[in-house]
Amino acid sequence: MTSIAFIPPQSARILSGSDDATARVWDVAAGTQVAALAHGGPVTAVAVTPDGLRYASASSNNTAKLWNAANNQQIAEMKGDLRNQKIVAELTTDDAEAKAASPSP
Repeated sequence: MTSIAFIPPQSARILSGSDDATARVWDVAAGTQVAALAHGGPVTAVAVTPDGLRYASASSNNTAKLWNAANNQQIAEMKGDLRNQKIVAELTTDDAEAKAASPSP
């Protein structure tokens, strides 16, 4: 298990992430697994919205997924190294600003 988050509102369930490429929902009182969400890569972080209606999982394979807690279905996926995307965006912005500030030939 690499990560864990309590699921509100009663915190009777937890969401865990694991190197086996799954995020799992557990019933704390019964000690049983309620659901397994196939992320597709080692899950390094999990989170739950304050209302408990959505789960998020992130993986070392550069993906993050958003899940519907009611039916455990994937809602969205983000792919790529977001740090590199930010660097490219910053460089692109800097380049555009530099070109705008330079005199025309």
